[in-house]
Amino acid sequence: MRAPDGKHFIISEKDINDEMTAENMRLENQKKHITFTQIAEILAVNYDVIYYVDVKDSSYISYECRNIYGEVEVQRSGDDFFADSRIDITNIVHKSDRDTVLDFVDKEHLACTLMNQKSCYKDYRIVAFKKTHYVRMTVQKTADETHYIIGIENINDEVKKEKQHLKALNTEKELARRDELTGVKNKTAYNELEKSVQTNIDNGMDYLPFGLVVCDTNDLKKINDTEGHVAGDEYIKKSAKLLCDIFDHSPVFRVGGDEFVIFLRGDDYSNRDKLMQTLQNQVRENLQSKSGPVLASGMAVFTPEKDCLVTEIFNRADKAMYKNKQNLKK
Repeated sequence: MRAPDGKHFIISEKDINDEMTAENMRLENQKKHITFTQIAEILAVNYDVIYYVDVKDSSYISYECRNIYGEVEVQRSGDDFFADSRIDITNIVHKSDRDTVLDFVDKEHLACTLMNQKSCYKDYRIVAFKKTHYVRMTVQKTADETHYIIGIENINDEVKKEKQHLKALNTEKELARRDELTGVKNKTAYNELEKSVQTNIDNGMDYLPFGLVVCDTNDLKKINDTEGHVAGDEYIKKSAKLLCDIFDHSPVFRVGGDEFVIFLRGDDYSNRDKLMQTLQNQVRENLQSKSGPVLASGMAVFTPEKDCLVTEIFNRADKAMYKNKQNLKK
């Protein structure tokens, strides 16, 4: 600076290292704040909470969306996101999901995962105010790969819609496999079961013991011709009910106009001879009293040492049914 006498300069030196360090830090933090605020305002439309985590030292800032316009404000900051997350996970994540979430929110895991893909996510449940909420954590890196952007969103509505969709889909599938007239399973359902059982047999699995009962209603054509199709439909429904009442632990299938198949399993398989005797006694009683369905029936069981095809078991049961049908006619 110029001296007061106008004839000299005064030159001085001052150590401003601390001032420069502080100013640089201020500028850096301001840059981070501005950058993250811009990112947060964009992401706040989708996320409820956003974390901006330094890849190297794990320091972080968290922002929370406060209203529907996407405005965000700082919630907290810290020196170690991963250490703080472990505490949070222990406190609020549903106990059934804690281990998997802890594995997901691991620094090494994220580093390895995001080497090969742009983002990753984890769905889990948290417990807040004694209520369970479904949330999704999505993690991605910034373009310069210096920070993780971690967003957490509430997906309760999404989960609810998915459950409703699956329920509707399952109902639709169930209806597609249900016989409209009798309410028992239809031929489509039987073909699927047969295919599943055959696959297990082909793969050499020790399949559970099972048997097939093939039944055929007598005189359905005669009833349709003389009393009408409404009476014929009632006859089929009574036949289905009789089979369901006797074989109440096994699925009953209507595989044709007047043909039924029962897949014997569990207690019904163990008591198969007794149940077949009950069916045939009831049929004879209906035949004598002329008041109730008359069904011919035949049974065959799966013999692992001999049977390679489900159709072989069906054919044996079908053959036994025709023999019974002839006896009933006599």
